[in-house]
Amino acid sequence: MNRISSRCRWFAILAMLGLLVASATTTQAAEATDADRVTVNWTDPAQFTEVRYSHAFGQPKPETWLEAMRKTVVQRADKLLKPGQHLDVTFTDVKLAGQYEPWRGPAYRDVRVVRDMYPPRI
Repeated sequence: MNRISSRCRWFAILAMLGLLVASATTTQAAEATDADRVTVNWTDPAQFTEVRYSHAFGQPKPETWLEAMRKTVVQRADKLLKPGQHLDVTFTDVKLAGQYEPWRGPAYRDVRVVRDMYPPRI
């Protein structure tokens, strides 16, 4: 009896491991498919309007906001794309919303003021 019980236990353990490996493989395949559905690229960030004309102290590097933009595009597009569809996006120029207003004084040198006259441009 003890021998049959241990065989059943081993069989159950192996079956669970098999299911675990199968589900992990399926999840990885789904993630790879989702990541391949949306491709986001950009041209030289140093040439973006945001980088060329903004000289504010403590301004985040383009890699920071470009990665946030990439994640947003991938998340939103993935919800809208139908199976089998693919989206390629290339950012050629970026101007974030708002503007630094240095005439407000040193306390505001790293504050981006958002107004209607400072819209974002992509």
